[in-house]
Amino acid sequence: MILCDTHTAVWWLAGAARLPRGALHAISTATVIGFSAASLWEVAIKVGKYGPGIDPELTLLLTEFERAGMPAGFELIPITPADCFSVARLPAYHGDPFDRMIIAQALERDLTIVSNDRAFDAYGVKRIW
Repeated sequence: MILCDTHTAVWWLAGAARLPRGALHAISTATVIGFSAASLWEVAIKVGKYGPGIDPELTLLLTEFERAGMPAGFELIPITPADCFSVARLPAYHGDPFDRMIIAQALERDLTIVSNDRAFDAYGVKRIW
């Protein structure tokens, strides 16, 4: 299983045109594509706060997940108490709370993150892009 950062999953589900070869390969060959509940929460907050016009891809993702559930091959990774405790122990290299949760989940589950965010590297997580 791999864990997709929010933007990676959005771009993949929108047609993958913006993803580089390494990310495309990782996603297309993964047996299971993890999607954090934190990412779903992040998308819902942005669409709710700024409206559906903020980003059509985000709105589409939220609408599809609500209508049809997780896309084939994707598995929602819930936020557990252990994830929360792990976030509390992370150094403050990255300020985004959703990304910090994704980092914690990857560390707790020994998952590789598919993301273009180089700030993840400071935490020692495995990252593909």
